[in-house]
Amino acid sequence: MVSARSIQDSIQGYIFLRGRNNVLLSAPHAQGPSADNFTGEIAFKVAEITDSGMIASTLSREKLDYNHSLSRNAPYRQLMKEELFRLHRRYGEVLLLDIHGVATRPGGPSIYLGTQFGKTASPTVIDLVLEAFWSIDVDATLASLADPALIGGDIVGSLSDPREGRHAIQIEIDQRHRKVGSGEEIVKGLVIAIKRFEESFPSLIGLSAILRRLKGVHYPIKSLETFLGLLSRDGKTIPVTKKAFIGLTTLADLMDTISFPVLSPKELMRELGRIWSTIRESSKAS
Repeated sequence: MVSARSIQDSIQGYIFLRGRNNVLLSAPHAQGPSADNFTGEIAFKVAEITDSGMIASTLSREKLDYNHSLSRNAPYRQLMKEELFRLHRRYGEVLLLDIHGVATRPGGPSIYLGTQFGKTASPTVIDLVLEAFWSIDVDATLASLADPALIGGDIVGSLSDPREGRHAIQIEIDQRHRKVGSGEEIVKGLVIAIKRFEESFPSLIGLSAILRRLKGVHYPIKSLETFLGLLSRDGKTIPVTKKAFIGLTTLADLMDTISFPVLSPKELMRELGRIWSTIRESSKAS
């Protein structure tokens, strides 16, 4: 949770909270005047619940609009880029949720998703986020269908590449949900979306994250069956079981590759590295 993480408060125009998963939240217009009211608070709350990373502006957009191409060299934008690419290298798939606010439109939805006409996130990820809000009866829609003015700005446009696994969505929240005493349903929808994103790409979790989740393992690890069972024991690591390898000619090779017994976390990291590509491909196919 957030209490166990350090918050970096920069005089250069942002507050940064490093996360523990493959999701980054941004609130570039959190600071007044002319703020997207409560977007910073919403981003912070979601980060607290999900252990996601978060960066929020402490500088008014009247001084510098972080969602404009002219701000790409600003410390806020540079940090966003560095963190997103760090997560991408580590996890293979990463999601940026850029949190904004919009004035109430008569008859309009609660949430607009800006993806620049589907260019900044894969269809799977877009559907996942929409369905997360729909699952709790929050009216969410694609901005391209409701209001093209909200299709997404320079942040999601410049940092995304869904073909490479970098997905970015601009989340526009109606003013009705950004008042004192409101917004809990939006927080809940974002939390569900993040959890579903993490669950949708389990085979791409980085090796160091695997090791953190395997704290408390009793060594030595003496067999392939125990080895694979540990990787799938909590349902969150990667869905690897013996069934995933049935019928694969690589099973025998895999058994020969690993040097049992595995005696320590350092040796586990080494053995994972040897078979990582096989595990990823097999778990995606299973």
